[in-house]
Amino acid sequence: MAFSVLLPTSDIQIIRITEALYNLRPGSTYLDNFKTYTAENGLEGFANALGNQFAESSNEDLAALVATNIHATGEEETAATTYLVAQFRAVEPEARGKVILDAVNLLAGNGSNASSSFNDDVKASLEYSKVAANTDVAASDVAADQAAAAEAALAKAAEALKLTTSEDNLTGTDGDDSFTAKIIDNANTLQSGDVIDGGDGVDTLTADIGTSQAFAITAETTNVEKVVIRSEARAEGSDSNDNNMTEASQIDAERMVGVTHYESNSSRADLIIEDVKIEAHEITKDITIAMVATDPGDVDLGVYFCPESLRAEAPAKSGATLKLELMDTRSLLNGEAPLKESPYNGFTFNMDATKVSVASDAIDAAQTYDELLIAINDAIDADDTISAKITATKPTTFSVFDTDTGTQLTGDLITLTNSGPEVLSIGSWLTATGELPASSGLHVDQYTVTPVSTGNLITSKIILDDVGRTSNGGDLVVGSLSVGDDGDNGTSDSKGVEEFDITVEQSSILGNINSTNNTLREVFIENGSTKGNLTVNGHNAVDGDADQIAESDFAHDRGEENNDLPGDREQDNEYGFSDVRILDASKMEGWVNITAELTDNIVGKYLNLVDDANDPAKDNSEFNPQFTTNKHFVYTLGTNNDTLAMDLSKSNAAATGTTSREDFELTIHGKNGDDTITTIIGDGEGVSSDHWYINSKQNSNLNVNGDAGNDTITTSGAGDVVINAGSGNDTVYTDNTGAQKATWAFNTDGDNNDATANNPVTDDDTQNNVLNDSTNNGGIDINSVGTDADGNQLADVTVNGLETDESTAAVVLEAGQLTVTFRGLTSTVTVASDATAHTTSALQVNQAIKKAINKDAVLSKLIVAQDGPSETLVVTALIDGEANVEGADDVTDLTVAITRTAAVSETVLEALNSTRADGAQLTVATALTLMQQSATTLTAAYGSEFARDDAEAVIDGSDSNSTNDNTITGGTGDDVIVLSTDENQSSQETLVLSGSFGNDTVVNFNTAVDSQNMDNGVDVINLDAYKSGDTAFSVTAGNTTLSANNQILFTTFADQVGDDALSHDAQVNAAINAAATANLSGVVFATNTGDNVAKIYTAASDGVNDAVLTLRGSINFADTNVADFVNDIANFRGAVQGADAPAPAPAPDGVTVVPLVDATTAAQAGVAEQFKFTAGSTSKVITGFEANGDNADSIEFDLDVVAGQPAVDSLDDLDAYNLTGLVNPVAVQAGVVDTLVTIQPVVGAEPAVQLTINGINTPAEIEATII
Repeated sequence: MAFSVLLPTSDIQIIRITEALYNLRPGSTYLDNFKTYTAENGLEGFANALGNQFAESSNEDLAALVATNIHATGEEETAATTYLVAQFRAVEPEARGKVILDAVNLLAGNGSNASSSFNDDVKASLEYSKVAANTDVAASDVAADQAAAAEAALAKAAEALKLTTSEDNLTGTDGDDSFTAKIIDNANTLQSGDVIDGGDGVDTLTADIGTSQAFAITAETTNVEKVVIRSEARAEGSDSNDNNMTEASQIDAERMVGVTHYESNSSRADLIIEDVKIEAHEITKDITIAMVATDPGDVDLGVYFCPESLRAEAPAKSGATLKLELMDTRSLLNGEAPLKESPYNGFTFNMDATKVSVASDAIDAAQTYDELLIAINDAIDADDTISAKITATKPTTFSVFDTDTGTQLTGDLITLTNSGPEVLSIGSWLTATGELPASSGLHVDQYTVTPVSTGNLITSKIILDDVGRTSNGGDLVVGSLSVGDDGDNGTSDSKGVEEFDITVEQSSILGNINSTNNTLREVFIENGSTKGNLTVNGHNAVDGDADQIAESDFAHDRGEENNDLPGDREQDNEYGFSDVRILDASKMEGWVNITAELTDNIVGKYLNLVDDANDPAKDNSEFNPQFTTNKHFVYTLGTNNDTLAMDLSKSNAAATGTTSREDFELTIHGKNGDDTITTIIGDGEGVSSDHWYINSKQNSNLNVNGDAGNDTITTSGAGDVVINAGSGNDTVYTDNTGAQKATWAFNTDGDNNDATANNPVTDDDTQNNVLNDSTNNGGIDINSVGTDADGNQLADVTVNGLETDESTAAVVLEAGQLTVTFRGLTSTVTVASDATAHTTSALQVNQAIKKAINKDAVLSKLIVAQDGPSETLVVTALIDGEANVEGADDVTDLTVAITRTAAVSETVLEALNSTRADGAQLTVATALTLMQQSATTLTAAYGSEFARDDAEAVIDGSDSNSTNDNTITGGTGDDVIVLSTDENQSSQETLVLSGSFGNDTVVNFNTAVDSQNMDNGVDVINLDAYKSGDTAFSVTAGNTTLSANNQILFTTFADQVGDDALSHDAQVNAAINAAATANLSGVVFATNTGDNVAKIYTAASDGVNDAVLTLRGSINFADTNVADFVNDIANFRGAVQGADAPAPAPAPDGVTVVPLVDATTAAQAGVAEQFKFTAGSTSKVITGFEANGDNADSIEFDLDVVAGQPAVDSLDDLDAYNLTGLVNPVAVQAGVVDTLVTIQPVVGAEPAVQLTINGINTPAEIEATII
């Protein structure tokens, strides 16, 4: 029988009170002394003597001390303290020691937690003090003793688990063991031949690997779950097993059984772990690959599985499914419920040969997808024939383009799944009335997926933690041991890992992330417990060349000196990800910064070119049922300020290409945060006649959505992209690839600005100090693209020959106002002045210009101001386009004007007069005059001039040579939208207005009238979201009354002053409200007489005689003359001329008007004629028509269109006709008489031209000119 308490011997009691009062082990010296005293005075005398050492302590303090020393906590501590205080008060102070002794003797046997701990202390203290050699007092802490013992045992065990340079055979314990293998005397201690058995627990092998081995290290491990390697240096040569290994530290993992975690940690050289095998019950996803704290530089990690170990999760058998797509696009565009005007109360489908109907009033009434899903499931549950087999869910979404606006919309995909053996097939949609509304705006679709095994992908779990250590890190490749891509040395065509599930801990920066043989399809990125950022930006291009991979052959130029990993040679380039279909970072809280490419390889990788599905859009669905088809490429950013740069191949070959393929669709989502999204197709060049461009435009398969946040979206070069900037104050640049951005120089001397002398100012000329560039041209070299410390965007330009204007001296000017005007957009700031002298210097003007530009919400997106040498200033356009030049250096696109303050305070006047002679004292009036002179002087000194480049050429900007037919929706917020500058005049970009937006700015919008001579094509505005019914929008000149449905009305307002001044909104209301007819709607363009701002209102009749106006937003068209919009249908998509339109302008001088009365009319040679069709005409033949030259003929149509007349052909397609006998193909002014005319040669009578007119009604002249 074991004793649970210590017998209260004299020695035990001496130790108990000593521990209670001092929490110390007295040691042999004191114990002997205490025993002698006790023998002479008894235990009570000893206890009181020891207690009297604390005579100065109060009862409460002494009780608390004892309670702590006996290890009482919580309620036990409270009880002990209360008990001791009460006992102390019952005795004399000199007897408190006896109270403590009695208390600890009671404690020793009461079985409390404190009792157990205190008894352990007493026992250990007595054992220590009875040893004669232990003469010193020692701390009393059994827990510390136990920890020290455990630490010693652990150290002993760790020493036993260390590997040596000899052949090791180690066995672990039942716990979590750690085997270590350090480099000793330049030799690896983890070597081939080592055998390790980890035993039970989760065991870890941590090894430093150098280059002492001649072959890949092949250690044998079992029951070791984690392998952590620190690679110290690359090997001198590849191993001899011909596994396509490059120079790196190498682990052959063939004999490492049971490992579930491979990690490169703090490596300074590449690490390759090859021939990784998994056990029979495992899948590839069970193995975690970690890249942790690897050094900056090209420090790579490659992990290569045995091909037999590339296994996905076992497929599960799914039932047959029926997919349902339903959306009221018109309502959703207007911000209303997605099923608001849906007329459907159900649908039918077939189970084998049995027709099934699912219908209810609740389905008819459903406004949202949640309501629809509940209603469908309720209807299914009510039908006993299907309720046990059919279930409805909405696991994912579908996307559809509104047919009128081209806007991409997203809805919930309803999926019906059959758990039984029956095959589902499509049926029809049901309506309560059997009729559809006249203007449905509805999208409906049904399609099925037969029972198949759900296609799980081969997946790897990846951990990225502090890769690169805040600097650029290396690459990660996880794939197959047999890479098969290394030219003649390829071993097979096996694939790799298809999906990466990446967890980001501390912020990491990598070059490329790939699998072998371009197998990687899907990437999902999320944060772990540490919310770090992730950058995967590829490598720098060769010699700074940023050409596309297809043109530069960059991947094949890197060579072995660049430390390539096997298996991804073609993808080891300047892009972080290659040919990945799904990249989803939506769960990331840290930011992501990613570059990606989609190359020709996606055709063979994803697309089925020989599919025979009835619906071509539903093919290629063999992978990932989460998405409707395999053709959908979706990139989704996270919740932070993310960056994505996407390059796409523009190949148009039979078996290659991206956007040119019907079976391809790309959608980019920015999600939340202030994102930067950039796309480019090929090298960015392309015109409307290029085959790839024609196919891409027809497919309309590129979509960029900024979503929430203040995003920047750039679709560089040619393309037809649907852009929806989303909410927030966004910036959109379409194209912007003009070869040169205009650059201006301020406060230069006017001579050296052109750098003709090509010599810098000497060093002793302190007034004209110039910063020399590398060519000694006396200029400033601005090459750092990006942002400064304050987030201002910087330019990339080289300017030469800048020299400060010596004549710009400080002038008297207090609180002057400086206004920068760029393309009609202005920003005004106050110029700082000297606080004492109240003068303004050139440097202070420079600071004000930088503030006016770089801190302005709009101008900062268009130009950037940066300090030049000495007191010069350089302003560079961030957008392309030829700047407006009237003379050699006379610039009107960018101007700076300075004005004086409106008043002078007495304080300022007194300060100015303090330095002036009595006879030259200033009055308020003369001070203002002086300041006006100063402002005029500074304005003259800051007349802008173009800077010049190394070749002494003026840097005045250039237009792009690429065609763009992008569709842009700004969304909510105050957006800046910069359209393309197409020197070919073949672009037509569409600005979509819907719902309520903000105060937007649109640059480079080209009107058909084009009074500003922008010559960039003809852009259009899409107002279909504001349309009521199917009637086309009509433009009615001179009419501000809402008298017909879907009118576009124009009115102007001006700023008013005085007591009776009307606001802008009130002026517009007054102009529009006149005898409006009930149930009509329209759109009002209200323009200010003093600028190019248009306010957009929707107008709806109140049913009596007023139009109710709703302000939707405003657009500052900058350098576009808003007057050019008035009464011109060409700039409004699908608009027609109203019935009361004014007659067109008469024919120009020297042009003969010829009414087309006869069936055939002969044109006169050498005479410019304008042939006019009249009402009632249907088909006329003109012989001898002259399409070119000084005497070119033209055609005018005196016709009106019957609403809803079926289209026969489109004038937009006329470029395809190459009429025999004419010098150039026929083209017709874009947007005029759209879809109403066909023109073709008269067979056998060339060059006669036959024009067929369709939909003739009452006379109203519409002009179209053959050019």
